Amino acid sequence: MFAQTEGQDILSHFSVSQVGNQIRVSLTIEAGGSSCQGIELERKVEGGLYEVIDMVPGICGGSEFEESYVLLDENPVSGQSLSYRLFLGNVGRSEVISLIFVPLIDGIAIYPNPASTEFTILLDKQIGEECNIEIIDIAGRIVYSLESTIDSMFAINSVHWHAGTYQIRAYNENFDIRKKLVIT
Repeated sequence: MFAQTEGQDILSHFSVSQVGNQIRVSLTIEAGGSSCQGIELERKVEGGLYEVIDMVPGICGGSEFEESYVLLDENPVSGQSLSYRLFLGNVGRSEVISLIFVPLIDGIAIYPNPASTEFTILLDKQIGEECNIEIIDIAGRIVYSLESTIDSMFAINSVHWHAGTYQIRAYNENFDIRKKLVIT
């Protein structure tokens, strides 16, 4: 999942996304007089309390250039709503971004599965690495095809597809992943 905040005074960018079996938090602090005393990434698991899971010590941000940072949640909790926020030292806290972590099995996750009107494919691949996606029906016909994409997450509308079993194939010269999808 990917989300972005708006209206945060010191942040020009704040996003949370699943990359493989980790959660990647990207942020950019605007150039100017504002700076903060350290960055703490806080995570709350559904119904719990926030805890610090990663940090950048020291002064963050600069007067002449935007500064970007990447923080990681290397142990996200599966199947529950995860909420992330930043504590920007003397500046305060960011807005909250939430998502549900879906673990990848053999390099792929498909959810929901079974699906009815839409499903998402998530691949564990290198950032910027190209791959092809094919979805094949029970008769062997390709019902969906995407070539040379660098994305690792795809939301696909299946509202007009017939109920049944499909095979998803994601491949390039480094991998060939196949997984079953059921449309109800």
